[in-house]
Amino acid sequence: MSLFLKNENIRAENIAINHFQLERARLIEYLLYHNGVDDLLISWSEKIRQMALDSVPTKKGTQWMATWTINIESRLNNYKCAGDWFNNFKSLVPTNINIKVQRLVAYMLLEKTIRITFKQSHDRQHQGQLIEDQTESWIIPRKITTLEPIEASKFLYIIGWVIYKLTKSDPLTMAHKDFMKMRSCLNALSTENMEYKYNTRSKKTTITPGADFVQFMYYLESLVIQLFEKHTEYGPDILIYINNNLTNNQPLKEQFHTLLQKSYEHQYDTNHLSEEDERYLFMQLIKTYM
Repeated sequence: MSLFLKNENIRAENIAINHFQLERARLIEYLLYHNGVDDLLISWSEKIRQMALDSVPTKKGTQWMATWTINIESRLNNYKCAGDWFNNFKSLVPTNINIKVQRLVAYMLLEKTIRITFKQSHDRQHQGQLIEDQTESWIIPRKITTLEPIEASKFLYIIGWVIYKLTKSDPLTMAHKDFMKMRSCLNALSTENMEYKYNTRSKKTTITPGADFVQFMYYLESLVIQLFEKHTEYGPDILIYINNNLTNNQPLKEQFHTLLQKSYEHQYDTNHLSEEDERYLFMQLIKTYM
């Protein structure tokens, strides 16, 4: 008897699930042919873009990107919890649709809208081309950023982490055929300290960048801050604009080449990187830092 009841319960659950899926499919099909859906999604996207602009910190130090991300996440969470976006969605759908189905479909659309807003897709080739056309290969920082002691200490830690990532934990860099040469170059520009903790039986590795590497990274960060000034023009695409300008910036590449020349002074001639390897390491450094 208990087995019969169990089978009946399973059958009832399957029927309920199938009904829920069919109702969801009908709602999505209904929305495909509703004229007001496009306007709703555009309004969501415009609000999300405005949140991105409002999240920009007034003081752009080394922590500006982390602060920006935190602000965006907070505003998006508040927007989701407020429910105004869902009320606008409900006004488009028939009242006889299950409220749970409405919430599921609406939330799926909102999440998709957020991803599209912050990601360059094939549907935004015009904007992508605009950013590509705005690449300035010879731009140099108007001034080199100076940091207060606390921020300078944090920045030093970030630089050390970048070196650690490239030399010890980045799969792409470590898979390169000339990784050993790249690691030697970065090691020559920094010092490594390993501390063994007896209470946890673990090792802690700290990398301290040398003065030459720190100087290069200050130049890089100054360039990033200057490029970020166009955030009002590009909105969420500002990171694409910054990345394009950094990876194509000729003075920055020359600075990096000079930096590697200094590392060669502490190594054997066999550890010199080819032009292709130097360009690869430069790209990985920018990618890791950004």
